[in-house]
Amino acid sequence: MGTFVANPVRPTRWMLWPLWFVGALAPLAGCSEPPDLGPCSGSVELTATGGSSPTFNWTPCGVNLLTVYDAAGASMWTVHAPDTLNTLFPPVTYGRRPAGAMEDSAAIPLRSGFGYTVRVFRVAHDLHGLTSVQAGETNFRY
Repeated sequence: MGTFVANPVRPTRWMLWPLWFVGALAPLAGCSEPPDLGPCSGSVELTATGGSSPTFNWTPCGVNLLTVYDAAGASMWTVHAPDTLNTLFPPVTYGRRPAGAMEDSAAIPLRSGFGYTVRVFRVAHDLHGLTSVQAGETNFRY
């Protein structure tokens, strides 16, 4: 009887592609790093100018959503970033959708002499993932 010698198989790149594929998908798994939401967290300083074209400004960083409410709390107009990042930046003028933003519906005309509230929200990390938190609020008169 002869001696049996195993011929080792050298892996080729085609044999290794499943490992590459799994390695490429690892960042998409639940244990990946959360998205970068911007350089700041917490509140922003929000201001609103009244008059015929209310304009909203805030500092120091972007937000994800801006909503204007009437005195009864009904939403008059909402604009938001097209993603879950804080990529909505000032100034924003009532009824004019900022470039790159999304509008939930057309702005309802404001009534002269009435007061309104504007609120901005940021996307933030919490123990359960991403959440929306109010970052600023102010009142203005049209």
